[in-house]
Amino acid sequence: MLAVICLGAGKAQQPFIQEIKASGLTLIVIDRDASAPLIKQADHFIHESTYHSKQVLKKIIELNLPITALIARTSGPALDTAAVISHHFKLNQFDSQLVSISTIKSELRLFCTSHNIKFPQGFKADHFLEAQKGLKAMPEHAIIKPDLPIVGKQNIFKLRTDALTEDIFTQTQASSYSGCVELEAFIEGFDVTCFFLLNHGAANIIHLWDELVGTTHKGQIQGLGVSIPSVIQNNTAIHAKIQCIIDTIANEFNHLFAYLAISLRISLEGDITVIELHCDLTGDDIAEQLLPQAYGETYSFFTTITNSLIHKKMAPMPQNTLMPTLIFSQKNNSLCIQKGSAKQNLQYLNNHINNTTQPSRHLHFLKTTT
Repeated sequence: MLAVICLGAGKAQQPFIQEIKASGLTLIVIDRDASAPLIKQADHFIHESTYHSKQVLKKIIELNLPITALIARTSGPALDTAAVISHHFKLNQFDSQLVSISTIKSELRLFCTSHNIKFPQGFKADHFLEAQKGLKAMPEHAIIKPDLPIVGKQNIFKLRTDALTEDIFTQTQASSYSGCVELEAFIEGFDVTCFFLLNHGAANIIHLWDELVGTTHKGQIQGLGVSIPSVIQNNTAIHAKIQCIIDTIANEFNHLFAYLAISLRISLEGDITVIELHCDLTGDDIAEQLLPQAYGETYSFFTTITNSLIHKKMAPMPQNTLMPTLIFSQKNNSLCIQKGSAKQNLQYLNNHINNTTQPSRHLHFLKTTT
């Protein structure tokens, strides 16, 4: 019987593990924690860190099973293991270059620059004085972030290029596996994420949503919420620009069948700058919360993506009517779900969050283009 590999047996992997079991295929789970509750659902459990690619591959080979797909809802070095597995079993879901530009910010900058994709001016540094010196050649404001994040979207700061402190540098550096930080010119605009399929040289947009972020008084970037549909949902000119970007990526990785999420900074004039790329099948705010709330509980992100990766066919688009939906974190860290028109949702967030500037840009763009 065909087998599916799942890297990890934690909360993030649970929905995919359930879908694999429902498919009737053999489930192989890999985790360093032998007491993880979800390993009981596995037909084969490999007790190994997902960071140890050679050991993991050796133990999978010893099972002597026909591998048909790999689920890697994970980050960092575990994705290097995903690339090793994908290459050996010819799954065509990951390769080392895709993982590199999806996890290492400086590598994405180099990739975009070499492929004529707009990306912020930047450099990486592993010493405070090096960072301070490099910032002198940058515009007035910059972003400092971990080059290879241990945890996504943590310890990212906006600052004046003459105001970098050693404390901020050290804090950001400690959040990077590599010990390097990435420094980039700050680009004005609002943030949109495009979830798309790389389909052997073609690129298909699946979902677009808005990333609503704010800045604390210390300059730290904070994710506040997510909203769908995106304010650019019906803007054909911006859609065409996004399609051009993802077509370029698809052409480079024309041997792969993979789902990616690309984060974009869009100016009020409609110019697009790539900020990040991810191959980790999105976080829980999107798949577990936003999409089911927007499309109804009959739509399952996990069912469609699992079946798509198993059968190597594009996931069907949701047939349900999309309900404009906003999800954001309140001060007590509980999630608030707001449903109204896109304008009402963004205005609601602006009224309830005091330290944000980004949602107002989304709202301003929506008001000026509708």
